[in-house]
Amino acid sequence: MFGKNKPPTLADVPASLDEARSRLLLRVYGAEHAAVDQLEAELKGVVEGLPAVQRITPDLSVGAVVDLPEGYLKVSPSTIQAWGCTLEDVIRAGMDRAQGHEFGASRLDDKTILVRDEVYAGAVWVLPELASSLPITGAPIAWALGRGLTLVTGSDDPNGMMVAAATIQELLQDGERVESVTPHRLTQLGWEPIGWAPTPEHTDELVTRLHKAQVYGRQAEPLRARLGSHGQAAGVSEYTVVRKPDGQPWSITNWTQQSPAALPVVDEIILVRLDGATVGIRWADLVDQAQALLEPVAELPARYLTQGFPSDDMVMAALGRR
Repeated sequence: MFGKNKPPTLADVPASLDEARSRLLLRVYGAEHAAVDQLEAELKGVVEGLPAVQRITPDLSVGAVVDLPEGYLKVSPSTIQAWGCTLEDVIRAGMDRAQGHEFGASRLDDKTILVRDEVYAGAVWVLPELASSLPITGAPIAWALGRGLTLVTGSDDPNGMMVAAATIQELLQDGERVESVTPHRLTQLGWEPIGWAPTPEHTDELVTRLHKAQVYGRQAEPLRARLGSHGQAAGVSEYTVVRKPDGQPWSITNWTQQSPAALPVVDEIILVRLDGATVGIRWADLVDQAQALLEPVAELPARYLTQGFPSDDMVMAALGRR
């Protein structure tokens, strides 16, 4: 059901929310992937087809699609207007469908659950009791992995974070679009983002950087096209994940002299001079000295267009902060 790639025909489009109810799916979107979706839609002139969404946390939003024979229809603001309802009505209809829905789940260990179900994947973020009902220990901690995948563990499970990190790493390395790698814990106020607990071999740090690499990779081509349409001849630098000698994951990119480029936010910038000399400097240290040389060109994920090259004095000052 994930292989649909044909756009739905007009004859398939439901004329009302009531007609769509039985095929309505709630879908979760990570903030950075959604920002790239927006950029792609702007370039193609199809912004009106983007889904209407309800913000759940700073990193997650929920929208809806209609499962049609030849594809998924995103429920956009224009769709909602045509149906004569509100986004809240659509979300509520998706919640109604999820009530009592039997979903498939598999244990990754004794208390960590991977749910493979499209109805569940979006509904759990507006119906948290779907997570509380699982056989876990402690408050639910969940990850929105997208494509009908949701990972849930319990706050009292000592192995939950480790199992989650290993599972997400595999999905990212397989090229699956992962909406978010942010753990969210269920509290009395709803879902709240939390930090990762340290995991063996720095797997938690690796998945956060692999996810950034995935989103930056998606962003590169449409951003290059947008810069070109504005007459800006600039490259779009790659976000690269490496391992330090101690095994810690680390992200790097190059800032090359006399080669304007849109830089991703990384752990370390490699400055490349015309004579071939290179030096690596932590992003935060260099930006503190060379902020005037960096113009924001994208917010999510953030990129900065270079306006020149750091002077020797800036480099020495940045290196002196270590």
